[in-house]
Amino acid sequence: MFGQGKKAAAALLMTVALATGGCGGGASRDTSTDEAAIRKSLDEIARAFNAGDYDAMFAQYMDDVLVSAPGQPEIVGKAAWKAGLANLPQNVNLSMRFDTVELTVSGDMGYERGTFTMDMADKASGAKVGSVTNRHVHIYRRQPDGRWLGWRLIENSPDAPPPIPPDPAAPAK
Repeated sequence: MFGQGKKAAAALLMTVALATGGCGGGASRDTSTDEAAIRKSLDEIARAFNAGDYDAMFAQYMDDVLVSAPGQPEIVGKAAWKAGLANLPQNVNLSMRFDTVELTVSGDMGYERGTFTMDMADKASGAKVGSVTNRHVHIYRRQPDGRWLGWRLIENSPDAPPPIPPDPAAPAK
């Protein structure tokens, strides 16, 4: 396993590689086909999730997918992610969509950044009971067969974190 310093260095190297890929003075490559494949994957993820077809959703991700969401421990691997989905509320229908703001491909790596919206409706009445929009970054890797699969998913909230409660053991000021 990587230590925290090595993880940060690896993440920085990947960010630099993605940001500078194509800046080496060589011929630029048309990435529109790759970008279209990633957009199609995102559409399939949302379609499958909304249909409750998690196997089809997971087919769009690598086996060692890592999901990092606010306030939650990292989820590593499809099996752990699938187990986590069992905790979704059963009394609501969930409907998700991605809105891409940025999509870049460099070699066999690509990233997609944007927002995702999750709408919740009561199963019995169909009434909308909630909606949340958060930010996300998908990191994709091209597979040897040419398919693009999600490798990392990082989610965060545009909302400020809740205030930290005072330490009850701290002396009064």
